[in-house]
Amino acid sequence: ALALSGNGGRGGLGLSGAIERLSPIVKPCKDVASVLTSIPEEQIFERSIVGRRPTQTWLSPRKRVALVGDAAHGMHPNIGQGANTGFESVRNLIRALAECEGDLRAGLATYERGHKPRADLVQSFANLMGCVQSQQKELLPKEVVSQMMEWANTDDDANLPSEDALDIIRKFDPLSQQGVSLII
Repeated sequence: ALALSGNGGRGGLGLSGAIERLSPIVKPCKDVASVLTSIPEEQIFERSIVGRRPTQTWLSPRKRVALVGDAAHGMHPNIGQGANTGFESVRNLIRALAECEGDLRAGLATYERGHKPRADLVQSFANLMGCVQSQQKELLPKEVVSQMMEWANTDDDANLPSEDALDIIRKFDPLSQQGVSLII
């Protein structure tokens, strides 16, 4: 199902107001800004970037199949962690299956239990930062964003940002933000 906030899932060719919405974003780069203003608005394709909330489980009802990569934790592309999180999923799945002594269900449960909390946090952070990007407003202090990016780029869960920052990210509801499309 697709849940939409106030913009109705905006995206497509020739949508009115595209240049007006893009101008503040590209303003710092004069070359891009001049190209944008030279293109007729009816020729601009505005892409609606869609995020996804973390799922309840990555396991099938009978616990014999597990989701991996984007199927498990597809995320807004703005923080550049989709592929990295997918690689982490594969590594954690292989490790869990290698250590499960033939008990597939136990191996898949270990994979989910060991990796899902981290992937959920990265996915939620990506949603939040996607809203920051699209709305051009600060939803987290810059130092927390830096800490989260540093943490997401490593495989070191010992250096998480503060619990207060994590709480903001975990409770963030993308659908409360204007212009957000989300698959749920």
